[in-house]
Amino acid sequence: FFDVFKKENEKKFSFSFFEYGRDFNNKDLDDNWEMFDHILKLHATLKDWYDDNEIYHLLGYLFSQFKGKVAELNENIVSVTLNDIWKSWDSSVSKSDFKNLLRKNIKILILNDYKSEDGKENPLDKLNTNILNIKHDWFGEQGNLVKLLIFEDILYSHDTGKRLSVSDFRRSSDEQVEHIWCQNPKDESLGDLEAVKLWKNALVKLMASNSKQKDDKNSQTLKEDISTLKKILKKKNLIDEEDKTKFKEVAKRNGAYSIGNLVLLHHSVNQQYGNADYQDKRL
Repeated sequence: FFDVFKKENEKKFSFSFFEYGRDFNNKDLDDNWEMFDHILKLHATLKDWYDDNEIYHLLGYLFSQFKGKVAELNENIVSVTLNDIWKSWDSSVSKSDFKNLLRKNIKILILNDYKSEDGKENPLDKLNTNILNIKHDWFGEQGNLVKLLIFEDILYSHDTGKRLSVSDFRRSSDEQVEHIWCQNPKDESLGDLEAVKLWKNALVKLMASNSKQKDDKNSQTLKEDISTLKKILKKKNLIDEEDKTKFKEVAKRNGAYSIGNLVLLHHSVNQQYGNADYQDKRL
């Protein structure tokens, strides 16, 4: 079969290459043509998907993160195979309809991990709570974290018109989850107490917003953390090891492990920044 293609200009690729073909229409004598026609249609469709930036990103994310997975949410069942995606494409009334279906499938697949056993808790509410809760430990939940961080890249690419490479759809062995405000900052970044001031001011604002929610337990913890930071700020610098430990504990308790403080970095970039100041790493 492949030897034919070595002889350029001698023969053109056509349905005659298919010895048996395949019967799609239950008619005789046209099976070779049918198979050839379907291959041409498959090629044209795959090229169309690849050339459309949004479909390219949505399908790239689906197949890299959920290939072969089956999920069910609110009686909607999603199966991530090429055959199922193809059926969705064929049944869609428009390309826009197909894109909406892909987005819906991604939502179901992500939320599938947040379903409660008794089915009483809304998965979307649970995910939103974890995202908004700065105390939630996303660093200890890296499977779901990485899926969300990569999906953030998908959304960013869509908004900016940029195009991710195929390798960007999956976490590679060379990538690490890193804290933006690192859990073990360099001592010199703590010396002038600037980091402590930033955290104290942020917690004061958080305390003000939480007062409307009347969460006594959370408010009490915040009061204690703010008090700890105020005591540290009375000193000229942060060189006492006990004070450093207290400050780091307050930071970890109030957002250092939240999703907003975590990124996925190539290990070479991670090593370059290491435990640098928050201001440097954020830029």
